[in-house]
Amino acid sequence: PDPIESGASVHVSLNRVNVFDTGMAEDQAQSSRGLAEEAGCPWADFDGMRFNEGGNGGITFFFRDVNFSGNFGDGIEFDEIGDGGVEGTVVNSSFNDNGAQLQFPADVEDGFDIDETGPGDLRLVMMNTHVNDNIDEGVDLDENGSGDAAFTANGLVTTGNVDVSIKLSESEDDPTGAGDIILELRNVTADGSLDSRGARFEEFGEGGVVGSINGSSFSDNPENDGLRVDEEGDGSIDLLLRRVTTNGNDGQGIQMTENGAGDILLGLNGSESTGNDNTAVELEEEDAGGHDVTIRGSTIVGKDTEKSLDVIESDAGSSTVSIRGSTIAPAPDSSG
Repeated sequence: PDPIESGASVHVSLNRVNVFDTGMAEDQAQSSRGLAEEAGCPWADFDGMRFNEGGNGGITFFFRDVNFSGNFGDGIEFDEIGDGGVEGTVVNSSFNDNGAQLQFPADVEDGFDIDETGPGDLRLVMMNTHVNDNIDEGVDLDENGSGDAAFTANGLVTTGNVDVSIKLSESEDDPTGAGDIILELRNVTADGSLDSRGARFEEFGEGGVVGSINGSSFSDNPENDGLRVDEEGDGSIDLLLRRVTTNGNDGQGIQMTENGAGDILLGLNGSESTGNDNTAVELEEEDAGGHDVTIRGSTIVGKDTEKSLDVIESDAGSSTVSIRGSTIAPAPDSSG
């Protein structure tokens, strides 16, 4: 039940590896599941592959041409506690159809899961990778300390997952953490989550959410928003979105909320948000910060009677919105 306090680190290198159909515990007498539940062991999930690291070391990994599919727990999971971090790269790989059996504790599972706790960083690069049709999240990243959570992706496709297709949270369990969420996403498709959002980025500590999203789609999620970004502390949201599509979602196309003293700094260029069942683009700042929003060459259209662009300033801050060469209908709303 207690994590191993080792100063060693773990490095994992996989090339042309298939891991599939693991973790089905049909007979309690033939598995360790019953004993693990009784002892409260946190490593009792039957994942395709799992790595736990405790103490001062960290986890690094490099995957190329790997396939983790049809496993009954997570496709793959990394858990790191202590002073180290998790850093890795995934190229030309897939993590599909995982999580069909409840694990211990009773929870459905993800395609690709990293949990990092402590002062280290979480840094993940995904290139030309598919994470589809998993029973919980597709890509599930949690950084619960003072480090940064950096996610770089190019050619990532994550669709048909039951829960949110891409979830990244920073300092949810430690709001004193000062780390940032750092995004560099290009050619990402996060469409068609069955019961949630395309992507959600949540920053709960003193850091902010910074970076860029280019040529990507967060569309046709039938139960919730396309792209949601929440900043709960005093940091700011500072993002540039180019050629981003958020169409046909059940909630908002894009929703950003800043609940502390920071600002919402957004550039929205050549993007489209139409046919959503709620406001197409909603930007809400609830404390002393403000907005600085620039929209260029974009189409933002509310469905039926829904709003197109809604900019909300709920406290002492001020807001500036600059729009050029765009189609926005009905006319934008602003309130303060």
